[in-house]
Amino acid sequence: MEILTGGHLQAGWHEVVLTEEAKNMVPIALKEGRSPWRVNTTIFASTQPDIMLQPLDRFATPVN
Repeated sequence: MEILTGGHLQAGWHEVVLTEEAKNMVPIALKEGRSPWRVNTTIFASTQPDIMLQPLDRFATPVN
């Protein structure tokens, strides 16, 4: 998406760490009737290796 949008949408980086404090919050959330889960959505894509990705017309500039 970063390539197709000429950098308008940038790749995001994140790291998930489960701490002892977070582990200890699970039984509390369950006792209170709340979900202990956090949900993230990730987009994965697969392209054909012989096709060159270029910015879409809307995002194309002379610099791209």
